[in-house]
Amino acid sequence: MRAWNRVGRGGRSDVIISDGTFDEATARRNRLSEHDVLEDLRLNGNVAAMRDVSLAVFERNGHVSVVRRPQM
Repeated sequence: MRAWNRVGRGGRSDVIISDGTFDEATARRNRLSEHDVLEDLRLNGNVAAMRDVSLAVFERNGHVSVVRRPQM
């Protein structure tokens, strides 16, 4: 399910990745598959792997906001 199918869902923003760890329960509650999240990471955060994400939030508008981990 792409973002345009999720627009207007209301409610609150949910953290779906924290410190590289995918929260399956939160993703499932928001009807997101792991494949959907990975696609949004590539498109919105220019990130290829969840381990490179500090924080990813599923926003109220249906988009995923991504904060990359600092590169050492």
